[in-house]
Amino acid sequence: MDTGLRHLRHLVAAEQHGSFRRAAEALNIRQSSLSRAIKQFEDGLGVTLFVRSTGGVRPTPAGSQFIETAKRLLADFEASVSTARALGRGSIGRLALGLGASRVSLALHGLLRDYAHEFPDVTIQLVVKSRLALLSDLDVGRVDLAIVGGSITRRDYESLSLWPERIVIAAPQDHPIAQKPFVLWKDLADEALLMSCHGFGPELKKMMTANATETGSCLRMEEHAADDEALLSLVAAGRGLVLLSSGAVRKGNPDLAYLELRDTMGTNWITFYACWKKEHNNPALASFLGMLRAHRSMVSSVPVPDT
Repeated sequence: MDTGLRHLRHLVAAEQHGSFRRAAEALNIRQSSLSRAIKQFEDGLGVTLFVRSTGGVRPTPAGSQFIETAKRLLADFEASVSTARALGRGSIGRLALGLGASRVSLALHGLLRDYAHEFPDVTIQLVVKSRLALLSDLDVGRVDLAIVGGSITRRDYESLSLWPERIVIAAPQDHPIAQKPFVLWKDLADEALLMSCHGFGPELKKMMTANATETGSCLRMEEHAADDEALLSLVAAGRGLVLLSSGAVRKGNPDLAYLELRDTMGTNWITFYACWKKEHNNPALASFLGMLRAHRSMVSSVPVPDT
């Protein structure tokens, strides 16, 4: 017996309208075609599904039960079609974003807010790790896209420069450095510089090492398996200073001062990049990249809060 969605829709329409004529009109087909298709279906099934009369049609007990099942099948099919289309458009699914810092840059807040609003059925998972760990996660598909400090040059990956942010020093308000208009690398020679092993810590460590080599100074760097928030607590306690990107700076702590870090060429910057595999099969990533590119032209470096 040839049974398809078309037959199920015929049966459901006839039951809902109580008439082959009205059902045929609703389906935009000939009444004779509908009546013949239902009769052929009944003959193949070996069961009468409708009682015919001059006043219309009504389901038999067997017909009522069959049509209820048909309604569920049609609803499940339509739901599956909608889900498949939504997945194809990237409007549902899962998106894993790798971030190089637990304190998300203000430039990224607007993007995540707008994406979550436009695609409410996409589950967003944020993963905070070091640059090296995030690139490793990209390789095995644990994250779909990573936002890291510094450019990416990998053959199988695409990258997009996002925004530059100034490098700032967080210091206690009563520290002598806090009274300066800005900080030079040489001013840090006798200071304990606290850095995280996570997030952008390794990139900032490279920057510190390079500047120390260039200036011939010796920097005291202390690595901690903690995020920037925890390190700022140590700064407020007078245990050292912390380098941050300006986008990670938040107002509200009266014990801390934030000062721009400069070298002989001027302000020190770090540029953030998005990186993803060229060959990916996640439509949610495609929709996120579209919004990311749109936001890219609108974001700029985030200013250091006044202290």
